[in-house]
Amino acid sequence: MVDPVVSVSVIEYRSRPISVAGAVRHPLTFQASGELTLLDAISRAEGLAENAGPEILISRRQPVSLDGKSVTLVQRVAVARLIDGADADVNLALVGGEEIRVPEAGRVYVVGNVKKPGAFPIKDGAETSLLKASPSRKDSCPTQPTWPTSIARKAPPEARTKIPIELKKIIERKIAGRSPPG
Repeated sequence: MVDPVVSVSVIEYRSRPISVAGAVRHPLTFQASGELTLLDAISRAEGLAENAGPEILISRRQPVSLDGKSVTLVQRVAVARLIDGADADVNLALVGGEEIRVPEAGRVYVVGNVKKPGAFPIKDGAETSLLKASPSRKDSCPTQPTWPTSIARKAPPEARTKIPIELKKIIERKIAGRSPPG
């Protein structure tokens, strides 16, 4: 053969994207190459944002099942366990195709007769108590020494409940400060 002509066609390109979205400093999608972990992906997104919640959600699409449908599995990883490095098993190996979502922290709104009203992030999830979210004695106005307080919840959008709280008794440790479930 003299001066052969060869042509190459790519029939299929196997993309292995990893998406990092939500409360990170720089959301991005990148191609998986080499060994990657969850911390590597968060680092590529320049770390967690200030408003990041206490968990990271990792979605992985599983191969097609017997009924012909693909299944997406979601795994929750506690940020504290991942960042503290106390448990190396939570720094998951990534192979491509994962979607990593960092939800924003929930907020509690403190309004009324207080010096510092506003929205405050709930960083520690289930560990948040009424006293952590309520204004302290130094933040309340002196015109309201009895501190009538209530919690307004909007679980489903159409239902709003208002729970009266006796903050003064909670601060004086006469009753427990945990709010009812719901």
